[in-house]
Amino acid sequence: MGVPVIIVDDDAAVLFLHEVMVRESNFADDIKSFSRAEPALTYLEAYDSECVIFLDINMPGMSGWDFLKRLDDSDLNDDIYVIVVSSSLNSLDRKIAKNYKHVVDFVEKPLNVDVCERLKKQNSLKHLFAGG
Repeated sequence: MGVPVIIVDDDAAVLFLHEVMVRESNFADDIKSFSRAEPALTYLEAYDSECVIFLDINMPGMSGWDFLKRLDDSDLNDDIYVIVVSSSLNSLDRKIAKNYKHVVDFVEKPLNVDVCERLKKQNSLKHLFAGG
């Protein structure tokens, strides 16, 4: 059910919790999780299909910001929807996130079922769930 989901976060406990929330909310069954942004981007480049990405921004190595820049600079499918999931309370982060073409929302960690349900009804994502 739902569209394929990619979860990117450097915290293993957060990855596990977000996988559970995505499944519990019936947001998706097809979930790929990555603890680093580089392999997630490599996977995405090979996959190049419609998907939703739950992306942490503060990660070692390639940050979420770096990931978003590379994604926006790529020739990948435009039907890639990124939800930034961060513990950052900095309003500047929210403003910066809006400048990336694939970002459709910015939510606070951790994901929960209510947030996933709200996201399914969001204008930029609801077409992905119209059949379900």
